[in-house]
Amino acid sequence: MSFVAAVGEKDIRAIMSFVLVTLVILPVLPNRALGPYESLNPFKIWLFVVLIVSLSLAGYVIYKFLGGKGRNDSGRCAWEE
Repeated sequence: MSFVAAVGEKDIRAIMSFVLVTLVILPVLPNRALGPYESLNPFKIWLFVVLIVSLSLAGYVIYKFLGGKGRNDSGRCAWEE
C-alpha cells in the first residue's frame, strides 16, 4: 500500500493541526518575558506545546503504518539483556 493510499481524513486533520500549531501560531507569539516577575515566555511555552504535538504525531504515524505491530515487545525490550 502506498503512502498516499494509506492517508485518510483523520490523518490529514492530524497533520493540519500540527501545521497550525507550528507554522501559524508559533511565529505570532512574542519571544519575551511576560507576567509577574517576568517568568512566562509565551514563545517558549508554545515551543513546548509544539514538542508534545510533534511527539504525538510521530507516534500516531508509526502506529498507523506499523499497524500496531510490536506493541507487545515494547515493554520487554528494556528488560532483556
